[in-house]
Amino acid sequence: MFRRSLIALAFGVSPALVLAGANGGNEPAVALIDQARAEAGGVTPGDAPGFPVTLSQGGSYRLAGNLAIGDPNTTAIEVTADNVTLDLGGFAIVGATSCSGVPTHCFPVGSGDGVRFSPANRKAGLTVSNGTIRGMGGHGVTGHSASQGFVVERLRVMSNGGWGISLAGALVSDNMVLRNGQHGIMGHSLQVSRNTVLHNGGVGLFLVKSGYGGNTLVDNYGGGAQVSATNAYPTGGNFCNGVPC
Repeated sequence: MFRRSLIALAFGVSPALVLAGANGGNEPAVALIDQARAEAGGVTPGDAPGFPVTLSQGGSYRLAGNLAIGDPNTTAIEVTADNVTLDLGGFAIVGATSCSGVPTHCFPVGSGDGVRFSPANRKAGLTVSNGTIRGMGGHGVTGHSASQGFVVERLRVMSNGGWGISLAGALVSDNMVLRNGQHGIMGHSLQVSRNTVLHNGGVGLFLVKSGYGGNTLVDNYGGGAQVSATNAYPTGGNFCNGVPC
């Protein structure tokens, strides 16, 4: 292990990336991220100590522990590269915001997102899966409207001050989106499938030029509109407050 770390340092490669990938070359290397690694910085070139953790290189990343963010205006993970796969590994990104009431209201709110695909770069190809994003001051998962090629699956996106999931050109499937301050899932050119969307402050699904099927929506928008769809098409199996929609 020590020898691999020295090799990593000598060639300017993250030791975390090398150690996670020391598997005989059968699988791609995976860079591990936890609270200590985030606070140290250097996860990728240009990643400053603390938050956000900046992922400036394509590749595979996985949480090795929960990440705690105390400032509602601070983003946890900012992606500025193409072709990034982020596996939360069953762990959570946890902020300081809480949401309650009918309709849902959140405090404190801010500009910090759980996972953000940087608007300044307009890149493509981000996959986020397998964990929880809770209590961020801004949005749970968000990307620029000119970006595309997203996959967001098997997440619990809960109690964030803004939107739960907001993207364009994305597959959004098998998530629980619960009690966020604004719309549950929103965007254009989406395929939204098999999500459970509950008690969000805005409508459950706010979609443009998108398909949606197999979703369960309950008591979003204070019990009002569950779906707002413009030039969108339901593919069947959607239920709003217990009835087909």
